[in-house]
Amino acid sequence: MVRKRRRGVVVDDFDHRIYCWILQESKLSPLSSGDARLLLTRAREAKEYLTFHGEAPISARLSTGEMVDLTLTTQIFNDITQTVTMKTLQAVKKALRDAGMTASDIKGVVMVG
Repeated sequence: MVRKRRRGVVVDDFDHRIYCWILQESKLSPLSSGDARLLLTRAREAKEYLTFHGEAPISARLSTGEMVDLTLTTQIFNDITQTVTMKTLQAVKKALRDAGMTASDIKGVVMVG
């Protein structure tokens, strides 16, 4: 998982891709920092919800009174995060190559974060 720091907040690349998708689908004009934080939070919640469900509702009332009401499906998530996933796989393959290992050498993975 790739993380970036923006204005003192750590933002996950997957969350950011969902956030951009929300902006695109909702055709929102520039947001206040509070509304941007709200939608980034909703993006992270939707990503986590998809762990055990096929689709995730995303709802938020912005400070302008505008409503965001979308549904993120697993397929949409896979489509919009494909480039991030490919970058992650490239990094893993390089790490395995540098360590002189193959995927079959890995006995388990511990997810952190």
